[in-house]
Amino acid sequence: MPTNRTDDKCALPSCTCSVPAGQRYCSEECKRAHAHPDEQSEQCPCEHAECTSAGPSGGVTV
Repeated sequence: MPTNRTDDKCALPSCTCSVPAGQRYCSEECKRAHAHPDEQSEQCPCEHAECTSAGPSGGVTV
């Protein structure tokens, strides 16, 4: 059965993380950020190491 999803990327536009099949977000942080677009920054809030848009530390807070 086809679905509307064409990839396995987090639904938050600024996030580059993969998500398991059937999930929309990689983290609660991304889910909250997507629900409140007026509070979003250009950087992803998830802090996952794989996220390339999470900032200069690659998503890891130093």
